[in-house]
Parts: sequence; structure tokens; C-alpha cells
Amino acid sequence: MTEQILEEMIKHGAELKASITDQTRQLREINLGLEKALEFNGKKSTSVTAAGFNVKVAKRDNVKWNQKRLTEIREHFSDTFNESFRTEFKPIAKALANADPEFTKAIDWCRTIKAGAPTVTYESLEEL
Repeated sequence: MTEQILEEMIKHGAELKASITDQTRQLREINLGLEKALEFNGKKSTSVTAAGFNVKVAKRDNVKWNQKRLTEIREHFSDTFNESFRTEFKPIAKALANADPEFTKAIDWCRTIKAGAPTVTYESLEEL
């Protein structure tokens, strides 16, 4: 790949990234405005037809669980707790990196790794 093509790709990628970031911000503002403007009547979603579009707006709640508190209540409500929550195993990278080779081999047997899209960061040299 020539240096000119590489430079063109980087320049175009940086322009797209800036545009997408701005458009994402604008869309979020519009979506929040729609949520405020529409009547939900106690429901989590509503819809409206306007400007030639059928639009559905659903309210979302982001929930974060306090793991320490859950561990504490699990002791008192073990049966109900175990029926209400699934166990999910999340690896600790540092511990796996230092683990026994036989354990590491067994863990490797349990996982599938698929290549994902690369993370690319654009930092303008003019802004430095």
C-alpha cells in the first residue's frame, strides 16, 4: 500500500469519525427530546406517526448491580436468590495470565475467540 493511499484512508477515517461522533450526539439529543415530548401514560413505550414516519420510543433503564450487597443477601435468601439469578463466569485476566498451564489449557477449551473489528483512534497533530 502506498503512503498516499494510507494517508488518504487515515484522513477520510478521521473525518468520518468526527462526523459520526457529532451525529451520534445530535441523535441522542433528538431522542431525549422525543422522550420528553411524547406521552407514555405509565407505559415504557409509545408511538407516534409524524413527518411520514411511524416512530416508536421506548424508555430504557440502565441497571448496575452492587455485587457486594448481592453477596450479603444471598446468605439470607439462598434458595430464592439462586432461583432468581444466573451465575455468569467472568475471567480475571491477571489471574489467568499467571495460572497453572494445565488450568490455562482447560480454560482455553471452554472459550471461542473471534476476531473483532479493530479499535482505531484518530488524534489530529494540529490539535497537539
